[in-house]
Amino acid sequence: MMWYFAEFLVYLPLKHYKYINITTMRKTIFELWMLILPVILGLASCTDKEDCSIMITEIDPGSVNQFDPEMLAPMAGLFVAQDVDADLKQAFVWGTNPELSAMNNVETADVYVLNKLTDISEDVLRKVLTEDPDQKLVCVVNPVKDEFDAYAMSHEWFDIESEYIDNSVFIYGFNGDESHYFIYTPESDEVGDPVEENMNRAQNNYVMISGMLSDYTKRANKNDKTDSDSGLPDMEQFASHNHIQETWKTSANCTFRQLAAGSDPDVFNGIFTLTATYDIYTVHVYEGEPGAGDYYGVKMNASVASDKMWKGKGWNRHGGTLVRWCGAYCKNFIVESHLISNFSVDDESWMEDTSDHIIFPAGATPSPLTTNGTTTVENKNSFSLKLSQSIGGTKKKENGSGSLEFGFSEGWEWSHSETRQIKDVDVVNEKNNGNWARWRLQFNNLPEFKWSEEYGFNLNNNQAARGTMDIQTSWMWYDKNGKDNEDREPYTLCTWLMGEYGIQSFVTTKADLNETVMTKSKRSIKKMPKIVNTTAGRLKIVNNMPDGITISNIKVITTDGKEASEFEYTVPNGGEKILGAYDTHYQYIVTFVGRTTDGQTRNYKFTLNPSIKLDHKTMVTIYAASDFTAQ
Repeated sequence: MMWYFAEFLVYLPLKHYKYINITTMRKTIFELWMLILPVILGLASCTDKEDCSIMITEIDPGSVNQFDPEMLAPMAGLFVAQDVDADLKQAFVWGTNPELSAMNNVETADVYVLNKLTDISEDVLRKVLTEDPDQKLVCVVNPVKDEFDAYAMSHEWFDIESEYIDNSVFIYGFNGDESHYFIYTPESDEVGDPVEENMNRAQNNYVMISGMLSDYTKRANKNDKTDSDSGLPDMEQFASHNHIQETWKTSANCTFRQLAAGSDPDVFNGIFTLTATYDIYTVHVYEGEPGAGDYYGVKMNASVASDKMWKGKGWNRHGGTLVRWCGAYCKNFIVESHLISNFSVDDESWMEDTSDHIIFPAGATPSPLTTNGTTTVENKNSFSLKLSQSIGGTKKKENGSGSLEFGFSEGWEWSHSETRQIKDVDVVNEKNNGNWARWRLQFNNLPEFKWSEEYGFNLNNNQAARGTMDIQTSWMWYDKNGKDNEDREPYTLCTWLMGEYGIQSFVTTKADLNETVMTKSKRSIKKMPKIVNTTAGRLKIVNNMPDGITISNIKVITTDGKEASEFEYTVPNGGEKILGAYDTHYQYIVTFVGRTTDGQTRNYKFTLNPSIKLDHKTMVTIYAASDFTAQ
């Protein structure tokens, strides 16, 4: 009634002016009324708990977690080359063993942080890559592809992959165990406080390298892993492995209230960070075998960091009117992953349908499933091939090379199981398009209007929506079109991350309560690891020499002089040894040293045939007594 009376008082004297826009006049009257009404009713005034003299107030922004770095690689000593950035060095010191790190001994270290390959000697690098290769990790900061290629040209034993090195790679980590770690330079479109950002550089670097150090530690301790009930080899033991990490920091800015034309708007400014980390394991099953094709075992961790979005609750004063607000809090976080053929982010390429040949095999579909309101999240997968001859990555031999020898397994399994507790978050599995892995984290128990609470909001206690929340997932892609010895471009890994935030505000009562929603997303593409699909045949030697002769220093050499493997250990008399799986495109000669019981030695060479021809379907066995001749 009061509204209509106010409109009548203003409108009556003006009704005879034909140039007055009645619609505009109504809007202006309403805006003026919204400024006057809170004063009339006392709704713009303060409660006993509130101090009206303060123009802008923020309270209860939430506690900031104290930075407490975990020692991620407790067994690792650290070597850091001169001139490596001090904040990056500090991050590695936090992540490795402080006592061992303080030594900075190039001969005994386990983790090496370099600006260039020549920061350590050729002998040290060769030793790192060949002696217990899964126990070491070399990290090159801002790597240059040309340097890697030039080093490989001048050092025949150095065959570290360089194809995926570009200007976006911040750290390239590698070892002699077919593990490759790509940590990309964080992308950012935000304008934050440069002083604060500089103060936190070491902490930010620690966050970036934490996934790499954790995975390195797990793989270095892989021998501690117990065998499965099936007795099959673990895929991760012989597969090629790539670790990919991307970080995206972005600003979120919006106007969430403007009381009237010409009045100062109520503006929100914040920053949030999205991160995606992949561990990808690749195996090829030979044609003609059960389940022939290419397999990509994927473990992914995606996170959203919202601590610089959450401002708590408060008010902004506009004359006699207070705009109360609360936020910003994360409402939804979506992560999506799929494969395409072209290296492009355009819509047509992004939406390519590959479901006719790339599928999720039974037992390895995207996990976790939807939680349906429970607080327990189970990330579990299990897939196995019992009698399928398969190949993983290339293997390093003791003298430094190994492009002719491969990780081979006759049957394997990939299993993963992890359970965690969550609160105030629902996990929604939104797998779609046949072979797209997609999840949504839906945050619950968010702030709500409550006039009896200070500043008119009950914050509730969803810490996940105000801090960092992640989701750990796993799945497997099976490409049934993968062929033996095929040389084709690898697939493109597509990642889409989206953060959605809300900020609530009101002026008078719940009737004018409004939630402003801010949404930002990121598309990213990276090359998938190239599948190793070379046909490789296994070779076994049997020591059936007479008179107790042992054999050692076994060498596998191609007929054109390329050394494929060398074994210094001894095969006892009556024993046998599988020497490995070797590229079937070459033919081979084997030599060894025979040692009598009284210590005399002689060199032996395979002479049964001009060479040994291997086949990837069967294992070739050679006998020391009958197939070799003393030289």
